[in-house]
Amino acid sequence: MKRFLVIATILFLSFTTVSYAYETYLPLEEESLVQYLETVTVSIMSSGSGTGICSGTIIREGFDTTYVLTAKHCIGVAEDMRVENNKVKLIVTSATDDIAILYVEGHVPGKGVATLGTFDLRVGEIAYHVSYPNFKKYYRSGEMFRYNHDWQFLRFKAIGGCSGGGIFNAEGELVGVLWGGFSYNPITIIEPLKDVIKFLEIK
Repeated sequence: MKRFLVIATILFLSFTTVSYAYETYLPLEEESLVQYLETVTVSIMSSGSGTGICSGTIIREGFDTTYVLTAKHCIGVAEDMRVENNKVKLIVTSATDDIAILYVEGHVPGKGVATLGTFDLRVGEIAYHVSYPNFKKYYRSGEMFRYNHDWQFLRFKAIGGCSGGGIFNAEGELVGVLWGGFSYNPITIIEPLKDVIKFLEIK
């Protein structure tokens, strides 16, 4: 009986340790990057006849306004739209791409401003994503493996609520906006940096 208890205890501790390591371990550099991405990423909630949840990236702060980049399809007819707890007072959308900017009242507590990248992702380059579906942090990374005239395709899975969240390179620079994915395949579709820059220049 004593031998059985000892074996059972060892097995329990082994499984617990493996599970804990799997859920929490990241290389130090990647962990630091994720912590930084959390500071520039925000949750977005729309409420009215229904409730919608998306994510976004802070790209600028003014005296009394915070500017948040997100996906245009996150913008619906809503009685109230908020970034974290701050009210959205104006929305500007792209005419050609799934991109929008929210003008948000005040500054979002505990958050900072992202740095815009200089170059689009290249094939084989690893991209990073943080968002807040269901108001809980969701982190993924994967390579950019394909592109066309409009979009880039990344090897990781997006879920509902990731839409509008930023895509970042290894330096933590914003290089795209997530707008979709496949429920049956770990592939994510983004608006690339070139479209983001074009939108910011003409808005």
